[in-house]
Amino acid sequence: MRRASLSYHPPREHALSSRAGNCEQATCQTLRLTYRGISNISQGTFNGLSSLYTLDLSHNQLSSLPAGAFQNLTGLYQLKLDYNQLSSLERGSFDGLSSLHTLVLSDNQLSSLPAGAFQGLASLYELRLDYNQLSGLERGSFDGLSGLYTLVLSYNQLSLLPAGAFQGLASLYELWLCYNQLSGLERGSFDGLSSLHTLDLSYNQLSSLPAGAFQGLASLYELWLYNNQLSSLERGSFDGLSSLHTLELSSNLLSSLPAGAFQGLASLYELRLDSNQLSILERGSFDGLSSLYTLFLSYNQLSLLPAGAFQNLTRLSYLSLRRGMTSSLERGSFDGLSSLHTLDLSYNQLSSLPAGAFQNLSGLYQLKLDNNQLSSLERGSFDGLTGLHTLYLYKNQLSSLPAGAFQGLASLYELWLYNNQLSSLERGSFDGLSSLYILDLAKHQLSSLPAGAFQGLASLYELLLYYNQLSSLELGSFDGLSSLHTLILSDNQLSSLPAGAFQGLANLQYLYLHPNQLSSLERGSFDGLSSLQFLGLTSQQLSSLPAGAFQGLASLQTLYLGYNQLSSLERGSFDGLSSLYSLFLSYNQLSSLPAGAFQGLASLYELYLGYNQLSGLERGSFDGMPSIYHLDLSSNLLSSLPAGAFQNLTGLNSLYLYSNQLSSLERGLYELWLYYNQLSGLERGSFDGLSSLHTLVLSYNQLSSLPAGAFQGLASLYELRLDSNQLSSLERGSFDGLSTLYTLILSSNQLSSLPAGAFQGLTSLGSIDLDYNQLSSLERGSFDGLSSLQSLRLSNNRLTFIPSDAFASLPPLKYFTLSSNPLECVFSSWPSSVGLDSKLPACAITTSTSDQSHPDTAGCFLNATWEEIVEHSWAPADSLAGSGDTSKFISGGLGELMTMDEEEVWVCQFGHHCAVEKGGNETDAYCFIYNETGEAFREWGLASELGLL
Repeated sequence: MRRASLSYHPPREHALSSRAGNCEQATCQTLRLTYRGISNISQGTFNGLSSLYTLDLSHNQLSSLPAGAFQNLTGLYQLKLDYNQLSSLERGSFDGLSSLHTLVLSDNQLSSLPAGAFQGLASLYELRLDYNQLSGLERGSFDGLSGLYTLVLSYNQLSLLPAGAFQGLASLYELWLCYNQLSGLERGSFDGLSSLHTLDLSYNQLSSLPAGAFQGLASLYELWLYNNQLSSLERGSFDGLSSLHTLELSSNLLSSLPAGAFQGLASLYELRLDSNQLSILERGSFDGLSSLYTLFLSYNQLSLLPAGAFQNLTRLSYLSLRRGMTSSLERGSFDGLSSLHTLDLSYNQLSSLPAGAFQNLSGLYQLKLDNNQLSSLERGSFDGLTGLHTLYLYKNQLSSLPAGAFQGLASLYELWLYNNQLSSLERGSFDGLSSLYILDLAKHQLSSLPAGAFQGLASLYELLLYYNQLSSLELGSFDGLSSLHTLILSDNQLSSLPAGAFQGLANLQYLYLHPNQLSSLERGSFDGLSSLQFLGLTSQQLSSLPAGAFQGLASLQTLYLGYNQLSSLERGSFDGLSSLYSLFLSYNQLSSLPAGAFQGLASLYELYLGYNQLSGLERGSFDGMPSIYHLDLSSNLLSSLPAGAFQNLTGLNSLYLYSNQLSSLERGLYELWLYYNQLSGLERGSFDGLSSLHTLVLSYNQLSSLPAGAFQGLASLYELRLDSNQLSSLERGSFDGLSTLYTLILSSNQLSSLPAGAFQGLTSLGSIDLDYNQLSSLERGSFDGLSSLQSLRLSNNRLTFIPSDAFASLPPLKYFTLSSNPLECVFSSWPSSVGLDSKLPACAITTSTSDQSHPDTAGCFLNATWEEIVEHSWAPADSLAGSGDTSKFISGGLGELMTMDEEEVWVCQFGHHCAVEKGGNETDAYCFIYNETGEAFREWGLASELGLL
């Protein structure tokens, strides 16, 4: 598709002449003339544009449209006239637009629509008239729009809809009238809208709905009446709406619902009455709603729900009474709701639940009673809820749970009781909950758990007891929890764990005990936990781990012991942990690791010892860990690594030693992290023996130079990070031997130059980052040898000059940035052939234009990311004096974008062969900037602007 875009010029009032911009008459399909200051259209302006499909005249100063303005645009599909100053429409303004599908007249100053204004637009599908000043509609305003599907009249000043206003719109499907000033509806206002599906009357001033107001809308599916001033409903208000599915009456002033108010809405599925002033529901208020599935009554003033209020809503599945100010329930309040699935009574003022309050709700699945004022539960409160799955009781004032409080809830799966005021549990509190899977008792005042407190919860899988005041555990506290999988005891005041405290929890896999106040562990504390896989003991007060402390935890895989006060480890501390995979000992006070400290951890894969006070390692410190893969010794006080410190760690892959005081290195790894140390230099051979090393991180050290051969022997190295050092120069040969290196990061150093051949031999290098250095110039040959390079970063340096051949040896780049350099806009400051991308066309086809007064829009071909924009580049005739070409410029195809503030340079190129072929000057510079805000291209850096002519 060919397009002409004349967008985003400085506003300048003028007429649009008979030559419509720069659009080839025979082929132009899209013509955008936005922001041109156009105040009127001459007759015949668009003559000859027989292929025009889209015409955009938005954001101009048009105040009128003469008859025949668009004559002969018989193929036009979309016409945009929004954001003009149209105050009226003439009959005949749209003559000739027999194929028009979309007409946008939004954001004008139209105050009326004369009869016949749209005559002849039989194919029109969508008409937008929102954001005008329409105060009324005449009968006949929409004559001729027999195919109209969508009509948008929102954000006007309509106060009345006369009978027959929409006559003739038999195909209309959507009518948007929100944000007007309608105070009433007449019988017959919507006559003729036999196909209407959606009617939006929200945000008006309707205070009443007369009987028959919607008569004739037999196909209406959605009716939006929210945010009006309706204070009452009449019987018959919704007559004729036999197909209505959704009725939205939220945010009105309704105080009552008379019996039969919704009579006749036999198909209604969803009714929203939230945010009104309903204080009472009459028996029969919802008569006739035999298909109702969802009912919202939230945010009202219903202090009482009388028996039978919802009688006959036999299909209702969801009932929301949230924030309804309800303070009491009667027995029978929910009679008739045999299909109810979810009942939301949260955020009310309920202080008690009478026995039988939910009788006959056998199908109820979810009951929300959270955020009320319940202080107690009666036996029988939940009678009849045989199918209940989820019960929310959190954030109430419950201080006790009497035995049998939940009797009869045999299907209950989730019980959420957190944030109440329970100080104790009675034996039998949870009787009858044989299917319970999750029990949340967090954020109470429980100080103890009596033996048998959870008796009968044989199916319980997850028990949450965090944020209580438990100071000890009794033997038998968890009796009966044979299926328990997860136990969370975090944020209590436990100071000890008696032997056998968890006896009987043979299926427990996750035990969270952090943080508490444990100062020691007894042998046998974890007896019975034969299936435990995760144990969290972080943030305690543990100063030692006695031998056998974890005996019996043969299945344990993860052990967290960080943030304690451990100063030493005993031989045997981890006995019995034959399956342990991850051990976290970071943030303790360990100063040494005795030989055999980790003996027996045959499956250990990762060991974290960072942020301790280790000053040295003994030979044998890590004995007994044949499977170790990842060892973190960062942020300690290590100054040296003795020979044999890692003896027998044959599987060790990653060793983290950053933030120590090392002056020598270890060898034989896959990843080596040495950032935040004090390395000031590297010797030739420093990395001998590390032939398998894949990643080397030397960031944040004090390296000032890299001697030739410094990385010799790293035949497998893929990534090298040298950022944030003090490198001021690179020697030829610094990177010798790194034939497999793909990523090299040298950012945030003090490099002022790059000698020729600095990167010689890095034939696999794909990405190099030189951002944030002090490079002031580039030499020819600086990037020689980088035959695989795809990404080059040179931003935030001091480059003022780049030789035209500085990048001559580079292959096509996918990413290149020179942003935030002080490059001057003169011929010699920009590169000529950096990263020529062969996938982009070398030459763009150019077209000339008769209007050469506005050189601020460029055309170009773009690869994949951008749509094609017709190439209508031009410049003032005097800007190319002596160049031999007064109208044509060429954009070449370089790679990625260079960021410059809010705009993005797409191309800057000198002496491109296309320019020569087209008669251009070999010294011309061609740069095209994409304006993100305006979504337009403009030329920048033309020969005249650079002072070359």
